[in-house]
Amino acid sequence: MKNIFNYLFYKLYSAHKKGSMNDIAEFAAAINFGLLIAINFFVVFGFLAKLNVIPFFYSNKYQAGFAVIACIILSIMYFLLNKRYKTIFEIYSQESKKDKLRGNIIVVSYVIVSFLSIFAVAFFRSGKL
Repeated sequence: MKNIFNYLFYKLYSAHKKGSMNDIAEFAAAINFGLLIAINFFVVFGFLAKLNVIPFFYSNKYQAGFAVIACIILSIMYFLLNKRYKTIFEIYSQESKKDKLRGNIIVVSYVIVSFLSIFAVAFFRSGKL
């Protein structure tokens, strides 16, 4: 699981490095990574709550905001402390063009599915598929 997270961070970092945020690419990638993880938590908990498997955890906007901020802070701590992002970049920067293309497609698909799944939870009705 750690390698998947590292690879996702590497792709986000590479995208920011090539874009307009190249000065703060590692920071922006860590924030984006934390947001993606928070979205995935919200989606999973939302589906489980709609299925009445668990109660919905976020009863107000402050709890949800705290969860997002916690994911972002943990992401920043994991990738930026001890400059772990440099090691990750060195490991994955040796990819072939074919692997880069395949990785880009997978990461873009993951990001799109993550955001679209928010709508799936919103329109999902328990007991009706």
